[in-house]
Amino acid sequence: MTPSVRSCYDDLQNRSFTFTPAGEYFYKKSLILTSDLEKLCRETARIAHKDEARLRIGYLKCYSGLEFQMAVAEFSEKYPDVMIDIINGNHEDLYDVLYPGRLPGSAGK
Repeated sequence: MTPSVRSCYDDLQNRSFTFTPAGEYFYKKSLILTSDLEKLCRETARIAHKDEARLRIGYLKCYSGLEFQMAVAEFSEKYPDVMIDIINGNHEDLYDVLYPGRLPGSAGK
């Protein structure tokens, strides 16, 4: 879900509304298209980087210990061919990385 759509969705969560038949159709189809687009992008990246080893690490942005930095440095030195993606954020941000495309406030499904 794009940040602008997500922002609108968050604004509407505390309001009551109903879709017109056309709006409901558009909404349902847009969820499918968005999901398909995300899958397309992931699969394209996987194919393009099929021989590339990659490690994704997420940590809470409130964490300030040196152990993490030292572990990443040690891992990078031991496995220089592995690409490391480091993501920091709050619990919600990290959950969104694990489960992209889910609706805000959903239970991860």
